[in-house]
Amino acid sequence: MRVYIMGAPVGWVLHAGTGPPNIAVVATGLPDGKTTAFIGPVMSYYEHVSTNFRHLTDEEWKKAYAVAPSFRPSIVRLYLAVSTGSSFNDVQSLLTVIEDHPVTGTLPSTIVLEQNFPNPFSSSTVIMFSIPVAASGVYFYHLVAGNQRAVGKMSFVK
Repeated sequence: MRVYIMGAPVGWVLHAGTGPPNIAVVATGLPDGKTTAFIGPVMSYYEHVSTNFRHLTDEEWKKAYAVAPSFRPSIVRLYLAVSTGSSFNDVQSLLTVIEDHPVTGTLPSTIVLEQNFPNPFSSSTVIMFSIPVAASGVYFYHLVAGNQRAVGKMSFVK
């Protein structure tokens, strides 16, 4: 990832990689209605941002992944537990299911702009919004970051 501020590259490089394995315990419902737990190793996940366009070698990653400024993004709290075995209290989840049913309720009376997720973010984020319009059509969105601007279009289908 290269980041530009006011048109000039800043030289940040986002490294994403693994460290030692974690143990995962996943409980899930089966088609017969019973709940079953599965246990096994899963790879850990870390991110590290270097400056001056510096890319880490594999050997450098082995030393840097668990030391600041490396970090584990908040999304890993979905499957990690604290040392006592309990889950984190501040976990936010990503959308994992879309149900196929008609929309119930009313449209908002004003534009609704939700907080982005995840926040803070390193390379991308999701911003949810609602518009008080019942008509299908093409809509334009406008993003401003410093003196840079981007415009895109999207289709709303009722």
